[in-house]
Amino acid sequence: YMHQQYLDSIALYQTFGHPHLFITMTCNPDWPEIKDNLEPGQTPLDQPDLVQRVFNLKKRQLIKDLENEMIFGRFKARTHSIEFQKRGFPHMHIIVWLDRERHSFTPEELDKIICAEIPDEFLDDCKTKNPLHKAVTDFMLHGPCASGWACRRDGQHCRYGYPKDFQEETDMSEEGYPRYRRREPGKGGNCYVKEKYRNKNNTSYTNANVVPYNKYLLFKYNCHINVEYVNSIGAIKYHLKYVFKGSDRATVSIDDNNEEQVQNQDEVQNFQNKRYVSGAESCHRLRERELAERKPSVHRLTLHLQNQQTVYFDANEKDQCIERIERSERTKLTSFFELCDNGDKLAQTLLYRHLPQHYKWDTNKRKWIKRVKTADNIDIGVPDVIGRLYSIHPTQIQLFALRLLLNHVKGPKSYEDIRTVDGKPYETFVDAAIALKLMKNDKLWIECMKEANESETN
Repeated sequence: YMHQQYLDSIALYQTFGHPHLFITMTCNPDWPEIKDNLEPGQTPLDQPDLVQRVFNLKKRQLIKDLENEMIFGRFKARTHSIEFQKRGFPHMHIIVWLDRERHSFTPEELDKIICAEIPDEFLDDCKTKNPLHKAVTDFMLHGPCASGWACRRDGQHCRYGYPKDFQEETDMSEEGYPRYRRREPGKGGNCYVKEKYRNKNNTSYTNANVVPYNKYLLFKYNCHINVEYVNSIGAIKYHLKYVFKGSDRATVSIDDNNEEQVQNQDEVQNFQNKRYVSGAESCHRLRERELAERKPSVHRLTLHLQNQQTVYFDANEKDQCIERIERSERTKLTSFFELCDNGDKLAQTLLYRHLPQHYKWDTNKRKWIKRVKTADNIDIGVPDVIGRLYSIHPTQIQLFALRLLLNHVKGPKSYEDIRTVDGKPYETFVDAAIALKLMKNDKLWIECMKEANESETN
């Protein structure tokens, strides 16, 4: 499931290029919507359903701010995932694509979107406290990175790179990542001291300890909400990192307090590595909320060799088997061939993966129907849906070659047509792909092995 979600997000990357903003929002258990609805003596951990519902409302509002209100500028696409901490509170990673024609992302523009400094404690009148100062000092300070804390993996250095270097002005590194403005104390920067924090000592913070944030979002949502400028594919891999590390795990011990059982302990039975699902995550799943989502949506396109499409049927319903087999003859791929063969001018100019941008699949009629484009999407050039082909392992050589051809040949009318290159029909998809220089011929390696076999002396 998560692997398919990852590939869907990569399809956005292929369509819109590098993303622009990476936002992380973490649930705040002190939100008044949560605290005001707790029973006397309860904590947020006692009401995971309440925590999940409030966080979901905040998440929907944040997405609305990005898409409809366009607080960062013209919105084009986004993908997000929901994760849950071991203690049960959810957080969200969201990646945003903006209109490149309207945004150059110079240091001056980044300073308007992202801040990495402690604001003044008082407003200009020197009497009214600055509410943003409290939000930053409550949620956006990292540290102290004392020995033994989670961020100190090797015992010496913070894995997040804190404290950061002071920086007079925002500039872009050689790798394309920004170094945000972080003025040092005495040169325009502020300090903040937390009394008896963590190690029970007073802890001093400077701009070097500030996690980058957006002033509007931090003030509105009053929680840890990190905003970063990104310019690589690594952000997509991070926001769906469960593809690589799997679900949360926990080691549990089962003990029935039986004296006889204690004397004859079976360590294999008593200690087992189990999947860990917190209360908030279980409520999230019971309500069938999404774990990952994106806009525009991604339409997954199946592909198959001729007369080798997948057929689903119930073996107990013999009367419907023939009907299902006949119905399955029309697939998304064969309907695409039929659309091109019938003279559809638009379809003949498209690759298979671009078809969902202009046509929608009618499941009942088993055919592609042209979409009615909305005025908004026409203006900004963003499709309602984008397509991607399922990945194929190279060991399925003919199917792999067919996928290569579908990604490079526009408007094929049939399997035979896609195997035809410069008017010459080829017997297999591999031969056609080699003719188009999409694959390499194995002849060189075969001749090399034959020569080695003939010249072998032992």
